[in-house]
Amino acid sequence: MSENPMPPNLALMQMAGAFRLSQILYVTARLGLADLLKEGPKQAEELAVACGTSPTALYRLLRAVVSMGFFGQDDQGRFTVTPSGAYLQADHPVSVRPYILFIAGQTNWQAWGNFRHSVNTGEAAFEHVFGMNLFEYATQNPEFGEIFNKGMAGITASMSRDLIATYDFSQFKRVVDVGGGNGSLLAALLTANPNLQGVIFDLPPVAERASKLITEAGLAGRGEVVGGDFFKAVPTGGDAYILKLILHDWDDEKAIHILKSCYQAMDAEAKLLVVDVVLPEQVVANNVHLTKIMFDMQMLTVTGGRERTETEFRQLFEAAGFRLDKVIPLPTRWSIVQGVKGS
Repeated sequence: MSENPMPPNLALMQMAGAFRLSQILYVTARLGLADLLKEGPKQAEELAVACGTSPTALYRLLRAVVSMGFFGQDDQGRFTVTPSGAYLQADHPVSVRPYILFIAGQTNWQAWGNFRHSVNTGEAAFEHVFGMNLFEYATQNPEFGEIFNKGMAGITASMSRDLIATYDFSQFKRVVDVGGGNGSLLAALLTANPNLQGVIFDLPPVAERASKLITEAGLAGRGEVVGGDFFKAVPTGGDAYILKLILHDWDDEKAIHILKSCYQAMDAEAKLLVVDVVLPEQVVANNVHLTKIMFDMQMLTVTGGRERTETEFRQLFEAAGFRLDKVIPLPTRWSIVQGVKGS
């Protein structure tokens, strides 16, 4: 936009209509169009038969996705998938398909339809709409829960590479991944560090899925899976405790509670590694972190949590007995906020 500035009124109109882009991507992902194009170019009519859609309407959708740069069209009118569009394929190593199905799906959509409630009250619109928090809803609605968990696993796949490339985990003997989800992060860490042992700690139903992944990866001898509630206690015996995209899901009171659980489990020399977005202390005209700000609005609307600045992380750490040691930016949008027991 800096190279080709748009008049403010048009820019505002474009932003207000951005929901249309997310729905184009959602339907494209839901229909699995990128997967159908994996074996080669296809006409819109072929794709419509495979998807059970209107050929004319699907052609128009495909044309829109071509304009967005994710599909192409050859001189015979057949549609193809571009290298960027390959990230929409279900089996891509860093597939974004599950995340799109979550973020632009009906459940998240309904919560955002009540965004004003969050702004008026400071409470999660999700809970206002569904009568329970996101994690309770995911447990009680298995289809949504699977979409949500796969979406988070997709984010973890990208994050794992950044963590391994940036941070030296060989210094540790035993890592505890608190709220470790399906176990993909720990599996990546154990694979990259053959002398490392680890624990995945999450709610019992989630821990069961993690156990399967660790076993299938051939890491059962070094990877332990424990079910439980991090508001009550976390496993002891680790020299590093990871909280990956956990604290941003919760308000300050609950975040401090989670940190205190970790504090009580940790030895004096153990390290706390919080992996989250770290917001800039001030947002100014030439330093707008739009992606990070949008994450904060997602937390406000859906989980009731928040993204935080370094100062806000320091305050949380100190309230739980930790000292913020340093912030290590990762190549993408996240950072490692490292803490040690305060002296």
